[in-house]
Amino acid sequence: MDVKLLHQGSKGGTAVLYFTGWSAPHSLALEMELPEEWTLFSVGDYRGELPQWPDMSCFSRLYLVAWSMGVWAAEYFHKCYPAPSLAVAINGTPSLISDRYGIKGVDYQRMAAGLDAESYRHFVRQMCLSEETTAHFLSLPDHRGITAAQEELRWVGDLSGSVTECDVPWMRAIVSDHDLVIPSGGQRRFWSNRSIPIEELPTAPHLILGTYLKSWRELLRL
Repeated sequence: MDVKLLHQGSKGGTAVLYFTGWSAPHSLALEMELPEEWTLFSVGDYRGELPQWPDMSCFSRLYLVAWSMGVWAAEYFHKCYPAPSLAVAINGTPSLISDRYGIKGVDYQRMAAGLDAESYRHFVRQMCLSEETTAHFLSLPDHRGITAAQEELRWVGDLSGSVTECDVPWMRAIVSDHDLVIPSGGQRRFWSNRSIPIEELPTAPHLILGTYLKSWRELLRL
């Protein structure tokens, strides 16, 4: 697991704590416009032991944003950070590996067992739904490689990859209707069952950071 400080803003002010998706580099978070005075942390690579977490108790406002596998991670590791002022889930649920709410277990295990360069690019293409966005995502710095991505899948699978009870105070879930990675129907079912407001994006794919959404303020509606 990896926690990175991507931008240092004003001390004691506002911070965004972003949990990224499977295999996604931290640099994806920098595709979103950030107010200069805000601090930005990115959490990812959910393999291995817990790192030393930075002290986030000093911030007057902590905004949690989690995307894809990061929604599961934000829930699973919720004791590592203070309760957020606002929490938004994007195209994911805490029940990541779930026939009802997430990715079917058989599909997840198939990818974990047989991942290679070709199947990874196919996954990214499904995630982006355009060759241009696929190429841009793959060109981002700090990709960890196929071996690390496969290890991450297996590590999360060993942790069960599914949380059913929410400790994070989720206030909104964004669901893309054209999500080919985590079925939108399962996402809607999970959040509706817990009375979490859902914002649907009718034409959007799984990846919306830096494409359909351009700034953290826009995402958080601030």
